[in-house]
Amino acid sequence: MLGDDGFGPAVVEKLEKAGLDAELLDAGTDETAVVKALGGCGTAIVVDAAAKKGTAPGELLEIELADGKELGKNSSVPTGAHGMDLAHALKTAKAIGNWPEKILLVGTAPQRLDGAGLSPAVEKAVAKAVERIAAIAKSRNQD
Repeated sequence: MLGDDGFGPAVVEKLEKAGLDAELLDAGTDETAVVKALGGCGTAIVVDAAAKKGTAPGELLEIELADGKELGKNSSVPTGAHGMDLAHALKTAKAIGNWPEKILLVGTAPQRLDGAGLSPAVEKAVAKAVERIAAIAKSRNQD
């Protein structure tokens, strides 16, 4: 993945290094892996470089997908920055019954999709996303 498209993998890598007590998967651009991974989850957190209208590069985006209604024609699910269509993967999961109790999308708008490494704005968003996801996982593990 080029440029800020590496947001999701960078977050997963840092969460793995931090020893997060959760199952982690870097699905890359594989929609099928996303669909399969959602099955049997209580809470799934999807991390992606994704743009929603009005989101500035590096701004952390958090959207709860309660029941899939957000996946309609006027979807609030952002468009992925790379070849994977996240909304399509989520719609497929819903259609085949692989919908977890809760899905939370954590993302950031990319600043650039070329070159090596993340832009400074998105690099800062990685740290914010890691903190937020760790806090969510900790609260879930205490329930």
